[in-house]
Amino acid sequence: MSLSKPQIAFSSRKSHCFGFKRDPIAPGRFPFEALGPILGPPAKRIHEIVKAPDSICGNSLLAVAALITQRHADVHIDGRVHPLSLFILTVAESGDRKSAVEKIVLKPIQSFEKAMFKDYSHQIKSYKDSLDIWKIQRGSILKDSDSEKIKSQLRQLDNEPTPPLLPHLLLEEPTFVTKIRLMTCLSFALKSMQFTESNSKNTESKLKVL
Repeated sequence: MSLSKPQIAFSSRKSHCFGFKRDPIAPGRFPFEALGPILGPPAKRIHEIVKAPDSICGNSLLAVAALITQRHADVHIDGRVHPLSLFILTVAESGDRKSAVEKIVLKPIQSFEKAMFKDYSHQIKSYKDSLDIWKIQRGSILKDSDSEKIKSQLRQLDNEPTPPLLPHLLLEEPTFVTKIRLMTCLSFALKSMQFTESNSKNTESKLKVL
C-alpha cells in the first residue's frame, strides 16, 4: 500500500520557509442577533454601510460595550467576583476597514476622554496646591526640637495628597513599556499587533521588552 506524500507549500518570506498547506476554512456569518437589541442592530448597520467584515463590526461593538460597562458591574459566579472585562483581538488584512469601524464605534469614548482631560487639568492644579500646603505644614512640624511632639503632630497631620489618575481610556498602538506603565488604566488597544514589533528593532528597545 502506497501513501500519498503531503503537499508542501514554499513561501518567498524568510520567516516561513515551508509548511504544510491547508485549505482555509470559510468564515461563518457573525451572529448579530446574539449581541442583543442594543448592540446587534448598530453592528449590523455599520457592516452594511462601511462594508467591513461582519466579525470586525461585531467584535468592535462588543469590545466598546465591555469598556463602558466594566466600571459599573462585576460578574458573580458561585461566590467568586470577576471584573466585567473582555480581552478581544481582531486580526484583519490591510483594506478590511478595521480602522473605519473603530472610528465610528470609538467616537463617543474619544469625546468623553477629551472632556475628562479638560477636568484633569483642574484636578492636577488643585493637587499641586494641596501638596505644597502639606509640605509646608510637615516642614513646620519637623523644625521642632521635641521628638515626641513631632511624632504627635505628624500623627495628626493629614495624609499626603494623592495625584489624580490620568484619564486614559484608549491607547493607540501602545509600546510594551507604555503598556506596563499604564496597566492601571482602562485600555482599548488599537492595532495591538504592531506594538511589540515596531519598538523592538534597536538593542535598547529589545532590552526593555525583555
